[in-house]
Amino acid sequence: MTDLSGDKERGIVFDCFGVLYLDTHRSLLDAVTIDKHAELSDIFRANNYGYFTHADYIDRVADLTSMTAEQVEDYMLHEHQLNTKLIDYIRNELRPTTRVGLLTNMGRGWIDSFFSRHDLHDLFDAQVISGEVRAVKPFPEVYELICAELCLPPESCVHIDDIEDNCRGAEAIGMKSVHFRTTQQCMADIQKLI
Repeated sequence: MTDLSGDKERGIVFDCFGVLYLDTHRSLLDAVTIDKHAELSDIFRANNYGYFTHADYIDRVADLTSMTAEQVEDYMLHEHQLNTKLIDYIRNELRPTTRVGLLTNMGRGWIDSFFSRHDLHDLFDAQVISGEVRAVKPFPEVYELICAELCLPPESCVHIDDIEDNCRGAEAIGMKSVHFRTTQQCMADIQKLI
């Protein structure tokens, strides 16, 4: 972890899917009939808590969607598009003056698929991955963990998420939040808060 003592007295915490990567793995719901939505959603939740290995998760989704494991992996990797405009904003505008965190509901295997270790180090001062800590948004402990990792009190941090309940979870512990709808709107809202 980066040494965070010193000059940066505010933090911005980003969600991954729906913010840094546009679209979410929940788009797989379109690949199954409505009667399988609850079971697939349960698989997603269990993965977010870290109950599956990356391979187990892929196999379970493949079984439910009648896809091969390779097709699921390919779908997941190519269905999502990196939000390059927001990544550039983080790298060029936020990183010089602000501690930047990643807080996401998923397993480590997915983060490693979407970001190299080098990218993660360059973009984020701290990361909290739900599958590694066995806690998910919007529960308070996961927001408290990312603030602690950033060495900042919640009042000095802003959480960015595309899910409104997750924004409310952050606000419940004293963080500010931005409900992500578009990249332009998100960057404008961040500028108002920092």
